[in-house]
Amino acid sequence: MPYLVGLTGPYTGQAFEVKDGRMTLGRGPGCDLVLDQDAAVSRAHAILETSGSIAQIQDAGSLHGVWVNGKQTAQAHLRLGDCLQVGASVFQLLLMPAPPDPPVRLKVILPQATGAPDAGGALDQPVSAWLECLCYLAALLLPIPFGFMIAFSYRKKAHPANRQLGTTCLIVSLLSTLLQVGISVLLVQSILRQLFPLAGPMGDFGF
Repeated sequence: MPYLVGLTGPYTGQAFEVKDGRMTLGRGPGCDLVLDQDAAVSRAHAILETSGSIAQIQDAGSLHGVWVNGKQTAQAHLRLGDCLQVGASVFQLLLMPAPPDPPVRLKVILPQATGAPDAGGALDQPVSAWLECLCYLAALLLPIPFGFMIAFSYRKKAHPANRQLGTTCLIVSLLSTLLQVGISVLLVQSILRQLFPLAGPMGDFGF
């Protein structure tokens, strides 16, 4: 695929693809190759006709003319390696490979947990059956502090089953605490009645 590669002037280092057919070069916005950065280029400067490896340049009535390999010409054939000057810009006709297709970028989307991540930042696994029974037993017999510690710890887990375990342990711990407090009050009252059987409603112990 032939290209016009800028050698000097405002288009130095730039490459313009030369397609088969008729191309107009100039500063005018209607040109196929707009060279509006070069003030010495006419609005309609030249016409480039290409068919395969055959290219021909023709002056379109420009002010400063068309130059091929340092010689002004009204019409000339262009070969690979020839230099073309329009205005103050010099281009060289070169055969350059087509640019490779950009690499395909794949975006990987990782599944997100439905709940809050655990302390390790990863989705935890549900506890085994025996460990679940052990947690319930601790919440029932020792709600303070072990039952509540287990409850609040598992309620922060990511897996729904573990969060449900934490909620259940919290309920069991609350009920067990209330039950133990109630039993303790009854025991204290029973002990007081046995120690002070003659105590009246106003605290008179018979002295």
